[in-house]
Amino acid sequence: MKIRQAKSADIDDITHIISTAFLIPDYHGLRENLIDNPRYSFRDIIVVEDGVDIVACVKIIPLKVSFKNKIVDAGGISAVAVLPEYRRRGIADMMLKDALKRMFNAKDFTENMVGNSLALLCFMKLSHQIYRCLRKDLMSEK
Repeated sequence: MKIRQAKSADIDDITHIISTAFLIPDYHGLRENLIDNPRYSFRDIIVVEDGVDIVACVKIIPLKVSFKNKIVDAGGISAVAVLPEYRRRGIADMMLKDALKRMFNAKDFTENMVGNSLALLCFMKLSHQIYRCLRKDLMSEK
C-alpha cells in the first residue's frame, strides 16, 4: 500500500470511493463538487494505492481558526473513505496517521498552535477512543 497526494487524474477514482463509502447516489454532482470546491483542492486529498488501484482517500480541509487573538491556519479531516472490499485492514488508520503527520508538519500549525507545548488530539476509532499526543518532532500513541 502506498499513500500519496491525489492528482487531478484521480478524480474518477476518488469520486467512486466516496460515493461508494457514503452511499451518495449523485455521482456527477459529487464529482463536480470535488473538482470545483473553494474550500480545498487536489493537494488536500490523500489517496492509498494498492498496486495500481486507488482504494481509499481522505480530505484534509484547510481552515482558519482564532487562537490567542490571532487568525491562524489549521486543518480538519473529512471524508475518510475506504472501498468495502479493503476495509478492516488498517487502511483508514494508516491514512489518519499520515494526515495527522501532514497537518502537524505544516509550518503554520507547528509555529502557531504547538510551539514548545504539547498538543493533544482525540478521535474515535471504531468503538473506542485513541488519544494521540503530538509534539514538534514526535508523534506517539499514549
